[in-house]
Amino acid sequence: MAGMGSLYTGLSGIQAGQNALNTTAHNLANVNTTGYVRQQVLQGDAEYFRAGEASISRMQAGIGVTTEDIRQVRDFFLDKAYRTESGRQSFYETGYSVIEEVETLFGELEGVAFQGAMTDLRNAISELAKDPASTVNRSLLKQKAVSFIERAAAVTEGLSFYQENLDVQAKETIARINELGSTINSLNGQILKIEAGRVENANDLRDARNSALDELSTLIKTEYKEDENGLVTVNAEGVQFVTKDSVYMMEAAEDPATGFVEPTWPHLKGARVFDLESGCFSGNNSDIGGLKSLILARGIKEGNYTDIPAAPDRADYASGAEYEAALTQYTKDRDYYNSSVEASILMNTMAEFDQLIHGIVTGINDVLCPNTEIEGTIDGVTGTFTVLDEEKASYESDGTVMGTELFSRSGVDRYELKSLTLADGTTREVYLYRQEDPGDIPSLYSVKNLEVNPAVLKDIGKLPLTTAEGDVDYDKAGALEDIWRKDFASLNPNTQVVNTFGTYYNSLVSAIANEGSVYRSVSEAERTTIQELQNQRQSVAGVSSDEELANMIKYQNAYNASSRYMNVVSEMLEQIVSSLGA
Repeated sequence: MAGMGSLYTGLSGIQAGQNALNTTAHNLANVNTTGYVRQQVLQGDAEYFRAGEASISRMQAGIGVTTEDIRQVRDFFLDKAYRTESGRQSFYETGYSVIEEVETLFGELEGVAFQGAMTDLRNAISELAKDPASTVNRSLLKQKAVSFIERAAAVTEGLSFYQENLDVQAKETIARINELGSTINSLNGQILKIEAGRVENANDLRDARNSALDELSTLIKTEYKEDENGLVTVNAEGVQFVTKDSVYMMEAAEDPATGFVEPTWPHLKGARVFDLESGCFSGNNSDIGGLKSLILARGIKEGNYTDIPAAPDRADYASGAEYEAALTQYTKDRDYYNSSVEASILMNTMAEFDQLIHGIVTGINDVLCPNTEIEGTIDGVTGTFTVLDEEKASYESDGTVMGTELFSRSGVDRYELKSLTLADGTTREVYLYRQEDPGDIPSLYSVKNLEVNPAVLKDIGKLPLTTAEGDVDYDKAGALEDIWRKDFASLNPNTQVVNTFGTYYNSLVSAIANEGSVYRSVSEAERTTIQELQNQRQSVAGVSSDEELANMIKYQNAYNASSRYMNVVSEMLEQIVSSLGA
């Protein structure tokens, strides 16, 4: 029995050596394969043969070596750190790419910066102030006004188009997340089938699953764990995504009002995937995932100036109660701005830019067509109405018409002729101002509604720069120039500096650049961290050709030694049998 057992010992050595050589060859063949993890052979003692009991120990002899496992060489903690930082880097890199696109739209539009259109409009007004009666100066103003509106529209359309592009990217990212979830679930099933017999590990399939987890972690915040059967379950944004036997798909639900997609969980009755109102911070790991960054940068709708609340001025209110009510509403609007507008790169930029255009346009129009408040009754409604201030208004060149604005809302006249009844019962005709209503987009002096007044385009004499006496109204022309020197507005509710039109634009561009600098610096820092973690992962899991070649020599020698050992045992047995036969 001892002789035959010796043959088993040699055979086990040959088999173990062959398995080790196969594993080494597999490692060398995949030395440059992306996502491949080095495999390592674990060898141990085979079963022992018991020959009896001695006084101080058991009489047993080993029958060789066995391959206990062929395992992947991975570090769980490095994997987890790498995936977390990859998700964070993806978040900031996506945000920075959006800011770069916004900077491109403002900084260089068909070779001309938008600021040039503002400067040209202001210079045209300055020339008009010198000689308001000049046909040349009026024509120049008309030309620069058209250019100003065209370039403002081009910037806004560029922002809107890019916002739609981000929405498409969000849809594609949601689809990719679902695809990766299905891949992980499918690989779970394949791995379970192979490893159920406890004979071998499905290491190549595990590599594919880990690669899917790596990519998934860049798209959305994930948490995962592997059970004793080798099945990986995944949570996405704290919600079950991949379970042991299924995948809870994410849905790209479309907002019927805006057409934008919103990631939701159908299995949770359409609950939103992201809680963006609570902000995104590194402290609670909420700044992770490219999908969240896309949704955040895109915003929930197209922004306009009504999204930026203005603090009420006590002097504008007759009573303290009215002022307190306005202040309460302002607080609500500011909270909405901080939670839903400010965090969105595109939505906030569109709103701040629209506020600038609105301010310039209404500032010019209010000089040319001044308004006043009057109490009375119109169409059966009694109250205070905004009407054209005919005492301060000027006329067109022919001296017959007042209230012609330079910039108009497409399809919406500035005034409507109405009959007003005063408190004493007398009536008069007034030009009732069509108020801007945030709930009625066409009523707004917003970029997408603006055009140079068609009447002015046809006849520059329509500009109201003539007094009631028929003289040139130098005061009106001077007032147009003065609006560029006056304080206009703060960039947003969180800044205290009140700007002129020029400084407002500079503040807008600077704010975009500063935010871009933050995103870029964080993205670059994360990229460095990821590279360091990847290097550490590679030092553990990567294949070293030198090390594998050394292992090949070692296992080859072990194989040869086992083979030589069997030859010696075989010769010994042959000699014994031959001797006994003789």
